[in-house]
Amino acid sequence: SIKNISAQIINDKIHATILSASSNEKEMRSMKKNKTDITVIVAEKLAKKAQEQKRSKIYFDRGIYKYHGRVKIFAETLRKNGMKF
Repeated sequence: SIKNISAQIINDKIHATILSASSNEKEMRSMKKNKTDITVIVAEKLAKKAQEQKRSKIYFDRGIYKYHGRVKIFAETLRKNGMKF
């Protein structure tokens, strides 16, 4: 959305969300940072959770959003933190 960013890692075989991260979580709402910085923090958080569960390969589905701006920053941050898609 315009104000927040969220992401999920979903297992399509069992139709369940495995991991998620969002800028709307309680600890993130109190941060006084710009949207780009929050995007990086959320991506790093999701990548860290995935690595803890030994997941590194994902499918990146950006939905209706173009691959630029915050979506691009999110994807690049995931790649820098070891995610492959």
